[in-house]
Amino acid sequence: MYSQYMFNGLAINPAYAGSSEALNFTATGRKQWSGVEGAPSTLTFSAHTPIRKEKMALGALVTNDRISVFTQTTLNIIYAYRLHLSSGSTLSFGLQAGASNYLARYSDLTYKTADPTLQQEDYNTITPGFGAGIYYNSKKFYAGASVPYLASNFLASKYVANRLELKNHYFFTAGYVAEINEHLKFKPSTLIKYIEGAPVQIDYNANFLYKEVLWLGVSYRSATSLIFLAQVYANDQLSFGYSYDHSLSKLSGFKTGSHEIMISYLFSYTKTKVVTPRYF
Repeated sequence: MYSQYMFNGLAINPAYAGSSEALNFTATGRKQWSGVEGAPSTLTFSAHTPIRKEKMALGALVTNDRISVFTQTTLNIIYAYRLHLSSGSTLSFGLQAGASNYLARYSDLTYKTADPTLQQEDYNTITPGFGAGIYYNSKKFYAGASVPYLASNFLASKYVANRLELKNHYFFTAGYVAEINEHLKFKPSTLIKYIEGAPVQIDYNANFLYKEVLWLGVSYRSATSLIFLAQVYANDQLSFGYSYDHSLSKLSGFKTGSHEIMISYLFSYTKTKVVTPRYF
């Protein structure tokens, strides 16, 4: 789960496509438990743009997850239909479809015993995936709900232990921007995440924007981690982000924090000036 999703909603909601009002490219890299061999890592690349006088949007999302000998690579193509309301706000409905490649390199494992029941063949399979979402935003408020992974699928090999059931993921997000003074804005937001069979996870986020250039913030994630975030706008198009997750779990003494970096570039291809920075 990314920590800087509030700066790139496409990672969790296909209806976010086109909300930047221009062609937008974003790349994110995350390394959990730095210094721990085989720790989880994630790379994501996303692109989206409005089309047809901004009534629709197209996008793509590529994700690569690694943990120990397991790798998952996912490609999703995204479509969104956008309703521009009289209040100046936008209501968007999004769909995504794609496929995931699951790879388990059991041959890379070293076993302390020669027990053949522990030795398994490498595993490689592809499964389709679908998702949907809804997203509303105005100049100072946003809210969204999504199910990026709709269908439960089973990945299985001849070994029962290899069977993996993919559960639905449900997300709800909301946030608001308040002006404190001429140079400072405050953006509180939240994310509620539910996976079937797992406890509900809630993020409480507080971000401050200084002089329309620098975001600084902190997030609290359901008794599991405390997150510190920063994002800076190098110019009207280019931005950089960084976050550090400090674990609050009982395992915090056995692992270090998680690091995440993000780079985003916004293209303005119309005569209308794109609002920068983007609050959502």
